[in-house]
Amino acid sequence: MIRITPEAWQKQIDDCERCYPHEACGLLVGPAPAGRHDMQITEAHVTRNLEVVGVYHSHPDHPPKPSQFDLDRAKEVVEAFGDNPWIYFIAAVAEGNLEVCRGWVLNESNDAFEEAEIAVEQ
Repeated sequence: MIRITPEAWQKQIDDCERCYPHEACGLLVGPAPAGRHDMQITEAHVTRNLEVVGVYHSHPDHPPKPSQFDLDRAKEVVEAFGDNPWIYFIAAVAEGNLEVCRGWVLNESNDAFEEAEIAVEQ
């Protein structure tokens, strides 16, 4: 389960809508994850001992499914830093409005994405 505060959720959605028709991209920060796919994403700063826990980006006029390019970049993170427990949010944006945003994580073998449940909560 990926938990994200309403403020952090809205910031990424606003960014994705604002950047349309171009792709938006940003980093998600939060406390170090307790488990491979158990993360809390917060509206906070690096000075609070937070780390990058994921990436969001938009797919303008396309479904919110990871592309081969997305998978290749996630594999580069694994090669550079070891195991990759990051969450990847992908927002489908059409005509400047969010259609849906989905969460993805790499599987245990780091060779494919699996969809992850998202909870927007305080």
